[in-house]
Amino acid sequence: SFGRLQFIVSKKYTIRGGAEGAGAGERMSSIARPTSATSSNDKRWEERFAELEEYRHEHGHCDVPRTPRGRLGTWVTQQRRTCRTGTLRDDRRERLDGIGFNWCLHTRDWDVRFGELVQFKREH
Repeated sequence: SFGRLQFIVSKKYTIRGGAEGAGAGERMSSIARPTSATSSNDKRWEERFAELEEYRHEHGHCDVPRTPRGRLGTWVTQQRRTCRTGTLRDDRRERLDGIGFNWCLHTRDWDVRFGELVQFKREH
């Protein structure tokens, strides 16, 4: 969060012998201030998340197919990739987990096929 970022930047600045006295706080707030690009990215993420919630409501799952023109499918793939690389924010991961986001499609496919095998075994 912004407060944590400001604290970290402030500590690094002080440790490295940053300016003391008048004006130091102003410099710190300008260094740690979130950019409009961050706000824009947050807004886009929220919009895609809302689309994913709608998709889940309609289809019963979050496994959006990736089509050539499908922004939502591309976004879903990107969330999986950022999670794998460790760059997905914790709050976003928790929200995706909260709606039943499937992080590994191969696992879901295996579970589905295994369930079909169990059912087949019962019937035959």
